[in-house]
Amino acid sequence: MKKRILIIDDDVLIRTVLRSELEEAGYEVYELESGVGANDMIENKGIDLIVLDLFMEDQEGIETLRSIRASFQQQPIFVISSNRDFFDIVMDMGANKTMIKPLDIDNFLLTVKALLF
Repeated sequence: MKKRILIIDDDVLIRTVLRSELEEAGYEVYELESGVGANDMIENKGIDLIVLDLFMEDQEGIETLRSIRASFQQQPIFVISSNRDFFDIVMDMGANKTMIKPLDIDNFLLTVKALLF
């Protein structure tokens, strides 16, 4: 069974590139443009890993991380952002890994694999 990954990022280009790379690597990928509805998707789709941007329009990543952690304590969360200023905070809140944008796709895919296995 394919591992399921949820990408939460308001940048359609980032979502498109990540979806393409992850699907090529054999993962099933879902997308949201904000954290709104993330908990429902995690529960309904059996998501194995969340890739979460920090700065989005409708629901910020920190609020989304807090909401996910309240319901899913063991859910792996991989935070990506162009601003590393909040990385210590999100790690303290329960993120499993952080990575700065622009992403090095090879390192990104290695990190995803490590978080899933």
